[in-house]
This record gives sequence, structure tokens and C-alpha cells, in this order.
Amino acid sequence: EETWPVFERLFEEHGLPDRFRSDNGSPFASAGVTGLTPLSVRFIKLGITLERIAPGKPQQNGRHERFHLTMLPLAKAPEADRTAQGQAFEAFRRSYNEERPHEALAMDTPAQHYRPSPRTMPATPPEPDYPAEAAVRNVRHNGEIRWNGGFVYVSKTLAGEAIAATETEDGQWALSFHAHPLGILDTRRMKLVRRSAAPTKPLGAATDTTGGKL
Repeated sequence: EETWPVFERLFEEHGLPDRFRSDNGSPFASAGVTGLTPLSVRFIKLGITLERIAPGKPQQNGRHERFHLTMLPLAKAPEADRTAQGQAFEAFRRSYNEERPHEALAMDTPAQHYRPSPRTMPATPPEPDYPAEAAVRNVRHNGEIRWNGGFVYVSKTLAGEAIAATETEDGQWALSFHAHPLGILDTRRMKLVRRSAAPTKPLGAATDTTGGKL
């Protein structure tokens, strides 16, 4: 409740990021099949791709971990109250971004390279744009969707949201929320399972032939 207004202010001031890299812990991820939390659901609805490191591999987010190491002295010697702590963090931020040279930037400062995102923060999150052939289901208050006369649990975090089921080339049903994949429907056990290491391509999906990220 305290953090989201800060994210909104930052997104309005600097634009929306394309992706958000995090570890697999709270508040960014959960242990459920979908791995979603209220915070990550807000990111997805704004078109931000979730990018999670492998469990137990902090080196995959090395720049962020190095930033924490630089900021560690502030945490070890906190100020007397929130106002003073905020002033200390502001002084650190100014030094880190505008004064302190960074070896990874050829001894430039981050401010010399920073550009705001061209993706503006919308007044309201856009509605999901699912393909016409997708089977759209509304998630019930208990986290379930109705499927083939029964119910499949997806995530209580998505209660009230519309998700899509798209048939893959091998006859499976892949669930998604906006552009975020949720998992595969195991129709025999009426259960949602994680995608395999080599996910199948949804029918009609675009393929990147350039070798780069889409």
C-alpha cells in the first residue's frame, strides 16, 4: 500500500519500463504455479514483462546486487527517523547518479546515459487484447476458472480478472494473463501446471527470426 503510489509517481515521471527483473521472493513473486503477487499483476496490466532470475542465482542480477552493496552503509547506520533517512537516501541517490563515476560505464555517471522511457503511464490500465480464437475465462473469487464443466484453480491473485486459454500446436491449452504466460492446463487432472523448459508455440504466434529479443 505504501510502495505502489511511489511506483505510480516514478512511472509518470520517467515512463514505463519494458521489463522488470527480480528474484523469486515476495513481493515480486510467489511459490504458486503462476508465481504472481498483487504487485506483479499490476506490472503485467501495464504491459511490463516480468523477468525473473533462476532461484539461488543472484549473480544473474549482478548490477542490482552491486548497487545494494554500495548502499549497504546507509542500512548499517540508519538515521533517527524517516525524514532524516529520506534525506540520507536522497543524498546517496544524487551522488550515485550524478557524481560517482561507474567502472561499468567507462567511468561516466548514470545521469550521462539515462534517457526516460517513451512508454507513458496510462490513466487507467488497458484491457487485455486476447486473440479472437482464445477461450476467455473470468477468474472467480476463489481463484478458479470454469473449464469443460468443472473448475481449475489458477490464482486468487487474479480474482476478477479475465484470462485467455489458447490451443497450442500439440493440442494443449496455454493460459495467459495479458501477455504473461501462466501455465498449461492439464485437462486430464483438471490442474494448471508450469510450462516445460521448451514451451510450445501458440497457434498464430509470431516468431523472431533475427536472433534478438522481441
